[in-house]
Amino acid sequence: MRHHFAAVTFSAFFFVLPSTIVFGQTRQPASASVVDEKELAKYLQKESERPLPTQAIEGSIDPATYLVGPGDVLKINFWGLSSEEALGLSIQITPEGKMLIPSVGVIDVNNKTLQRVQEDVVLACGAKYDPHKVKITTHLTQLRLVRAHIYGEVRNPGFYTATAIDRIAHYISEAAGWTEWADEQHVEVRHLDGTVDTLDLSKLYQKGELSQNAYIRGGDVIYFPRIELTDNLVYVDGEIPFPGPHRITKDETVIDFLHRIEALNRGSDLEEFFLVRRENPPSRLNFFGNSAEGVLADTTRLKPGDHIFIPARREFVYVMGSVQKPGNFPYHVGNKALDYIGMAGATAETGNLESVKIIHRDSSEIAKGLHHEVRRGDTIIVPASSRTKITQLLAISSQIATLLIAAKAVGAF
Repeated sequence: MRHHFAAVTFSAFFFVLPSTIVFGQTRQPASASVVDEKELAKYLQKESERPLPTQAIEGSIDPATYLVGPGDVLKINFWGLSSEEALGLSIQITPEGKMLIPSVGVIDVNNKTLQRVQEDVVLACGAKYDPHKVKITTHLTQLRLVRAHIYGEVRNPGFYTATAIDRIAHYISEAAGWTEWADEQHVEVRHLDGTVDTLDLSKLYQKGELSQNAYIRGGDVIYFPRIELTDNLVYVDGEIPFPGPHRITKDETVIDFLHRIEALNRGSDLEEFFLVRRENPPSRLNFFGNSAEGVLADTTRLKPGDHIFIPARREFVYVMGSVQKPGNFPYHVGNKALDYIGMAGATAETGNLESVKIIHRDSSEIAKGLHHEVRRGDTIIVPASSRTKITQLLAISSQIATLLIAAKAVGAF
């Protein structure tokens, strides 16, 4: 059964069209005369040649899942209408969620899938145009902008604008991320229809699970709750982005937890991590499993109340002695004593570099040699040349002799 809509005759199309909204603008009547089909075809051809806006999207949109809403622009193509080519008309959905089709009528499209809208357009136009002569197709050509809100433990709460296919990661970026007290494993997305989705963003940012990167609808509220101080917490102290209490998941291992809270990086001193459980003394965490010492980080499961300590790292190596610029220099894994002496700059007074001494910070042991391993916090002592030592000794002797002569002159002895 055909559905009938309020409409004007085809030949009077342009008599009504000038007062309708096309591309969001009101067209002013040029005249009250009736325009024939050729002029209509010319107009539709011109509309079909308008360039489409460039939009960044992840992939093609699925008509069966995309929900149409106010601001979307759809293009209706008329095939076989007084022309061998397709003639198109672009229509922007009104703020009420209506689609106004000149000479056909009004269709309510709000929150309907694009596929359903396409079917409704064919059905509506079928009441006006003979489906055996005119084929009608509908396509989405421009995405609408929506506004959503983000509140709770984020750095810049408020409302932000994006397209209808942007995900939660976009809004988090706009809000400059979450705070150190945010519970990123239980983020809520509250929809206008009363439903709530709960997301674990640690799975998105640490494991790339896009199922947690939900699409955001217009009017949604993204809420970052604060960590609740319950028994299901462990505490982390030291050089990490977010020290303090952290919620743990069931059977979460130490290494998975440290990765999740971003406590590990390529510069981490993996020999300086300690686990404290209840009243037991601190146990060094073993990340490599190559010895029986310490607690294995990849198999040990955390328990509520555990503490992990990450002592402050000594990021410098100290160079002293006969160099141009004695002082501290940034530590780089793999650098030898020769590299740090090069940073400090040798001088004409520098002695035999093979006699360079390295004092290890952690053991106070002394090693020698340019190519010896240097660790974080070590001190390198560069000796002076023998000539420099003799010159210094002669200078000291000369000063002593001068003092003796002066003392004898005044009768001091």
